[in-house]
Amino acid sequence: MTSNVVYSVAYMRGFGRAFTFVLAFLAAFLLMSRNASAYVDPGTGSYVLQMIVAGIAAAGFTLRLFWGRLKLLFKKSASKASGESESPGEID
Repeated sequence: MTSNVVYSVAYMRGFGRAFTFVLAFLAAFLLMSRNASAYVDPGTGSYVLQMIVAGIAAAGFTLRLFWGRLKLLFKKSASKASGESESPGEID
């Protein structure tokens, strides 16, 4: 079991390095770009607004989908913090 934890931590550290590299590469790519002299038509604003609304709708749907699990998770953590037992019929 311990070796799996050590492997997981080492894997996550490697992932963090890779993520940092990709983020630095994208930042450098965006900062070194030249001016585009491109035309942005009015439909672009509508498309951006549509993407924002779709993102909010997807977040709401995801929250609704996992709401029961989230409630159960917080209920368990609250009962453990207050020292209550898991089942009401259990006596310590």
